[in-house]
Amino acid sequence: MPALGADFGIILAYLVPGFLALWAMTHGIPQLHTLFRTAGAGDKRALALFSVSVLALALGMFLSILRAGTIDKSFDSPVLGCDSESRPHCAPVKRVDPDFLKLACKGLRESFLLAEARDKRPYQFYGNMALALVVVAFFVPHRMVTEFPKRRGRVLLIALVAWLAMMLAFYSAARLSHFRFMESVTAINATKCELEK
Repeated sequence: MPALGADFGIILAYLVPGFLALWAMTHGIPQLHTLFRTAGAGDKRALALFSVSVLALALGMFLSILRAGTIDKSFDSPVLGCDSESRPHCAPVKRVDPDFLKLACKGLRESFLLAEARDKRPYQFYGNMALALVVVAFFVPHRMVTEFPKRRGRVLLIALVAWLAMMLAFYSAARLSHFRFMESVTAINATKCELEK
């Protein structure tokens, strides 16, 4: 029986975006703010830290569901103003599912797992981070305005520019990684092989 282990890529794709979204939500939900403060110090630190981790993982998985229905669907359309000749990921990216029967062929399963670790997990991470930034944009600006009342306009402008730059970077990285993963799956599906016996 194979040993069970944690896939660091899966945890990263869900936990980090979930933690960012959860942190943003502490700015609008007092109970979460209290839970975060307890996780940092206090008698129930271990329980609070475990609770924050489980909540972040669950929220990250929920963000992944939203990513599949929003960001992944946008890959079906071309990127406006982007030359798809020199940048093929700007063209519509057709979803390709792996031929699981072929994964029984020698070497193809390993190739698929490598493509999954190299491209699928990063695209999930980038897409989930883009959605976590939407949560940040919903909860954090009010807090920024109340903490910097005299420089409200400047602070919000800087925050908006930084947010847009990060959204663009995460979306672009998600689209490129998704394109690479679909290319890898297409190549694996096209490989001729004989099943191992």
